[in-house]
Amino acid sequence: MPPVPPGGNFPLPAQSQDPLLAFQCAPAIRPYLAEDVSMPASVLIDTPIVYYEIANAKPINLSCYSSWHDELEVTVSLNGKTLVTTGVPLNATAYEIPFSLQGIEPKMTPYNLSCEATYGPASEAQTFSATTLLHILPNPSSGSVIKMDLRTGAFLAQPATGTAGDYEPVFPIGFYTQFDGYLTTGSSVNVSTIKELKDQGFTIIHPLPPFSNITLFKQVVDKMQEVGLYLMYEISAYMNSTSVTEQVNIVKDQPNLLLWYTADEPDGPSDPLNATQITYDLIYSLDGYHPVSLVLNCQDYYWPEYTAGTDVVMQDVYMIGNNVTFSNQWGTVCTPDYGDCGCDNCVSIPAGDTAAVPPNSTLPPGPVPADSGIGTYFNIVDRVSSFTNRLEVMGWQRTKAVWTVPQAFGAASYVFPQFF
Repeated sequence: MPPVPPGGNFPLPAQSQDPLLAFQCAPAIRPYLAEDVSMPASVLIDTPIVYYEIANAKPINLSCYSSWHDELEVTVSLNGKTLVTTGVPLNATAYEIPFSLQGIEPKMTPYNLSCEATYGPASEAQTFSATTLLHILPNPSSGSVIKMDLRTGAFLAQPATGTAGDYEPVFPIGFYTQFDGYLTTGSSVNVSTIKELKDQGFTIIHPLPPFSNITLFKQVVDKMQEVGLYLMYEISAYMNSTSVTEQVNIVKDQPNLLLWYTADEPDGPSDPLNATQITYDLIYSLDGYHPVSLVLNCQDYYWPEYTAGTDVVMQDVYMIGNNVTFSNQWGTVCTPDYGDCGCDNCVSIPAGDTAAVPPNSTLPPGPVPADSGIGTYFNIVDRVSSFTNRLEVMGWQRTKAVWTVPQAFGAASYVFPQFF
């Protein structure tokens, strides 16, 4: 019986023969705090002219206005009240318009921000519109606040030690970290291990659940705070709302909490398509001060549905040391419809391309044979690029970010089969 195509492919946007304006807006920072009200805020405007029917792309008549300035008049409003009106060039990226937060009451639920644009002379003006969410939260009584700079996708945080300081960009580098036997031994914290990770240049620790001893877990996180390491907290049993609620309430006030990690490859076992969104909404109802992340396994399987429930979508292409076209673990070929090689829909290095062979490969010296199964680093580049492009198609390029999970496994992992 032939394999059944899994479906769920990302819908490619239709091409347009005529120019389209993909008008989008987003706050520059998410969230703002009550303490930010006295300082200028800003909204970001994107006005690309495109020829694909991506999110919010509408026809724009450029030929009729050759004498007209290549500029839109943009009005940003909140609850019917105009915050600012100004000109924005066509084909602008993250064009920043300052406005005041004065008089806007901080609250835990977001405001709907409206952006309206007109193009051309008043008698023949074309109009475009977009909406976005504006988060202005009360100052927290405890714990950290992680702001997302929607100009770049970077995280802004105060020091992981919990001391006062400016919000600075965080470069998150860490790994899935074994709790028992590495961060802890028996009922004791491995203080030297945590200090060593800090000294080696890591900025976050992502302990792997479950944590049988929550007291010991808190001691580990406190030691991380002491040395200045952020916490990436993985929620165990992310589809169990009772468990999620309990875990969030335990961890959310930790001064070095950087972000939540909910679903680990939910597309692999075909978790319900709305599962990540349900958990995302629940976390924001309980916290709201820290972003949410997840990692996807598949190259193209219901990507919009799973990515809807996250602020950071990660990819984990693992192509070093394993055969990306034949699974030695399962004894099957890997195609878009069948097989699991630990590197979904990855391709081999082209025959003869010796320069692209990864370091420490088990391949004998000489030209690469055809169908070697050895993955290429371009698999990683392609996956990150495709995720980034999909964000643009969905209109999420400002509000979500793409991270990557580099491969670094021990020899026991099944994605390190031998080549024979």
